[in-house]
Order: sequence, then C-alpha cells, then structure tokens
Amino acid sequence: MSILVEAKNLSFGYAEKTILERVHFQQKRGESIAFVGLSGGGKTTLLKLIAGILSPTAGDLSVHTKRVAYVSQSDGLLPWLTVLENILLREILHGEAKNEAQARQILAQVGLSGYEGHFPYQLSGGMKKRVELARALLHQPELLLLDEPFSALDLYHREKLQELTQRMCAELGTSLILVSHSLDEAWLLADRIFGLMGAPASIGLVGKGDKQQSVEPSLINPAQSKEQMHRFLYEEAERLQVGFEVTPRLVRGFSIHNYIIPTLIIITLLTGVVSLLKYTLGWPDYLLPYPNAVINIWWQTMRSGLIGEHLWVTSQAALLGFGLALFVALPLGYLFSRSRLLHNYGMPVVLMANTIPTVAIAPFIVLWFGFGLFARVLTVFLIVWLPMLMGSYQAFKISMGQVREHKSFFRPKWYRSLRFLELPATLAHLFSSIKVSLTLSIMGAVVGEFIAGSKGLGALLNIAKANYNMPLMFTALLWLMTLGLLSYAGVSIVERFLLRRHWGYLHISHK
Repeated sequence: MSILVEAKNLSFGYAEKTILERVHFQQKRGESIAFVGLSGGGKTTLLKLIAGILSPTAGDLSVHTKRVAYVSQSDGLLPWLTVLENILLREILHGEAKNEAQARQILAQVGLSGYEGHFPYQLSGGMKKRVELARALLHQPELLLLDEPFSALDLYHREKLQELTQRMCAELGTSLILVSHSLDEAWLLADRIFGLMGAPASIGLVGKGDKQQSVEPSLINPAQSKEQMHRFLYEEAERLQVGFEVTPRLVRGFSIHNYIIPTLIIITLLTGVVSLLKYTLGWPDYLLPYPNAVINIWWQTMRSGLIGEHLWVTSQAALLGFGLALFVALPLGYLFSRSRLLHNYGMPVVLMANTIPTVAIAPFIVLWFGFGLFARVLTVFLIVWLPMLMGSYQAFKISMGQVREHKSFFRPKWYRSLRFLELPATLAHLFSSIKVSLTLSIMGAVVGEFIAGSKGLGALLNIAKANYNMPLMFTALLWLMTLGLLSYAGVSIVERFLLRRHWGYLHISHK
C-alpha cells in the first residue's frame, strides 16, 4: 500500500516560539489516523501544514495527492452565502462551472435535502457541520482533514456525525486525518492514533494497530493501548498544569427599538434639569431660553416647512462629501491592510496631512473654489475621509481572520477573493465606521456653511446669531441633533436589512 502523507523531521514555529519539532509519521492510502493531545499542543498547526495553509520552517512534508478537503474546528460556513453556495464555494472562488445536481445529491446524503436556500444562521450546530462535511466530500477527496469538527456538538449529534463520516469515507475510499481531544472519538475513527506531547510538540506515543512504534513501551493489546493513551494524556495535562478555558458571552448588537424609550427619557430629564437651573439661577433668555420654547419653535419650523430647504442643503453637502470620502477611503484602507510597505510609508503622510484643522483650511477653499456646493462638499470630505480610512483599514484587517483559512486553502484569484470573501466579511465591521463618518459629515457640512453658505443649518445658525435670536440658534442645534439621529437610524436600518435578512450576521451576533 503506497504512502499518502509522510513527515520527516517536520518543524514549525514563529520567531518567538517553536510549536512543532522533529515530527515523524506516515499515512498509507486508505488509512485513517488521528492526532490527540492537549489544547495548544500543536495539533491544529500540524493539520494546517498538511492542508497547505501553513508552510514548514524545517523538515520535509510530502502529501501525494492534490485532492485534499479540510474541515476546520471553527464555523467554516460563510454567513453571507446560502447552504448550496457554501457547498459550491470552491467553484465560486475559482469561477468554475457549478455542479448543483451533485451538490444537491450530497446534501441529501447528509440528510439536508430542502435546505439549499437556507443561510447558516438558520441551521443548528449539527446541521452546519453536516454542510461542511458535504462540501468537503463533494469532489470525492483522497484525503479528508478534520480539525475537532464535532467538539462543540452534544453527544447525540456527535455520534451521528461520527457514524456519517465513517460511512461516507468508506464509500468514497477517502483517507482520514483527524485531530481530536476525545480519545474515544479517535479510537472510533482512526486505524492509528498519535499522541503529541511536549512544548514544542513532537509525537510521544503511537497506539492501536498491528505495527506500533512508540517512545513509550510498545502497545500490544488494544484495551491496554487505550488505557495507556488515557494515562499519557492525563500525565501530560498534569505536567503542563492545564486549566479550564472560559468561553466569553456574546454581546448583543444595536437595536433601534431598544434606544427609543431611553432617548426620550434622557431628553425629558435634561429638559427638566435645564429648566430648573434657569429658573433657580435667573438666567436671562438672551443667554439661555427655556427648553420648551426651543422645542415649540422646532415644532413650528417643521409644521410650516421653513426648515425643509435648510435641511436639504445640509443633507446634500453631507451625503456628497460622505460618498466622496467613502470612494477614496475604501480602496486606500484595503491597500493599507494588504501591503505593509504601503502602510508604513503611506499612513504617516496621511496623518501629517490631517494635522491641519479643517477650519484653518476653509478660507483657502473659499478663495480657490468660491461659495458653491463644491466648496462645502470638499470641507465635508476633509473632515470625514480620515476616520473612514482608519475604519475601513481596521475592518479589512479584522475580516482577514474570518476568511484567512478559506483564502489559504482554496487559493482563489485576488479579485474573486475580494468579491466573494473579503468585501462581504468586511461589511459587517465597516458599518461602525460608516455610522460615525455619516454623523461627522453633517458636522462638516455645517462648518462649510459657516464659511461658504447662505442656506443650510450652519447658515441658519449664523443668521440667528446675527439677529441675537437665541431660541432660533438652539432650534438649529436641535435640528442638527435630529438630523444626526435620523442618519444614524437610517444606516442602522440598512445594516440590519443587509446583514440580517440577507446574510444573517446580526442574528448570529444577537444570540
């Protein structure tokens, strides 16, 4: 029987830490093997080396097939794709013809017929793992790599998926490499079991099978082998003094209806406090009008429609400036996140250029471009684009953690990776930056109207100030806050629609 996978003196590590050292093993075609050990013991790293996601730092690793499938420990389904699209991910990323009939057939084999159009958030944990298993087996791989795929499941679903994996691998003639914390699971699925020990890790024990080799005494009887394997893992845990891991609870995301009542309560309390202070201290109206007078004028301007033109002028400049900033900042944020050289040389230039206050530049903008719309849009852009750039840069950096394994394993072309992996993964994080930048754009529009505008909320503030109309000044400020809240709410609605109804992301984050 020929060799499928072979490692000789295999080592891997980073500059500050060696994870694997001098690992030796062989796997024959048709054989199933398992690696067991403690958390952080290098099992996942070894599997990623075999999958080609990582490269060895020393030694030799030979995988004598290109038909390799990989199921990770974490949730490997992309939340913005349906079940069927997730199964056909390889074809999508490589631009190949989609064999939907075969995908539906293998879905039926794993008991998920009829779920083709569902999103991952609509599936249970066991169903998600069945989808990942179906994706892995779709192209009848010669080698299937499983990284603790069933560790998060309950006993019933774990046993069902173990049986399903065993049956389908036997039907397809697929060799298996399993990483597991569970010795019972490894004993069920593997012909041979390798125990990883030490830091850096190396193979310290080989159990189960006719031909066994070990750093420990040879294991002959299978029952004794299992008992010694248990003792080996227990002693290794005692030696390294391993503790328990605590899983953090997810924090609930933004929900508009949860903020309406608290906002109204805060406004009511502030109105009462300001009114009480004004009455107690005897402040005159030309310094601070009563809040109810301001609210009354605010209501009158809305009923009469007088505020409409000012709101439109401010909103127009804010949205155009925001759109321009988004158009410039998104590509730059992506490039900065992907190129260390560009980041190291470009980011200092960007930061230095933004140390000059926009108010100081505003007179030059008026001098060069006049008092028209373009001058106001440019003012908004100068205020908004840096926060948008930093937000998009961080969003692209964070999103790489979600899609890095998919990129490394499937190796799509850069433009297909950007379209189907990076941009969808980034959008969830990007919305936070969009919310902040959109409210900042309103502030930028007002600054532009202070300098170069006869209409708009900024111009209205100037007019009220020139006429010593303090209630109208506060009314303009109240409209600014209203516009900011409305823009924030609008972005939140779009976010919830895109990420929950289409991708299910917020549904996941709220559980």
